[in-house]
Amino acid sequence: MTPVLPGGRRAAGRARPAGRPLAALPVVAALLALAVCKVAQIPAVAARPSKVIMGYYVSWKQAEFDHTQVRYEYLTHIAHAFVWPDPSGNIVVPPGFLYPELNAAARAHGVKMMVSVGG
Repeated sequence: MTPVLPGGRRAAGRARPAGRPLAALPVVAALLALAVCKVAQIPAVAARPSKVIMGYYVSWKQAEFDHTQVRYEYLTHIAHAFVWPDPSGNIVVPPGFLYPELNAAARAHGVKMMVSVGG
């Protein structure tokens, strides 16, 4: 056994390296932290946007672009266009505007529906 002199120096044998003896401590701590972290799985589908992403669905294009063609995974809201006020203040809903299949599909995908009012 090698005797240790005051100041931590060894009397004989290999000398301890000069410098900071705890310099590797942050690296060791980082490696330990990584070892205990959980690895998150990447979702198979696109993640929901963290901001409001709204698309307009115009009622007069339903025959050309039906509810099955909407990419709901990229939207948070759909504004169903358009209803409008008449001179008396009543809301006019045009023929063919109501589209329950669009509402049901949006709700099934977690997308909020709203009515867009034109003027």
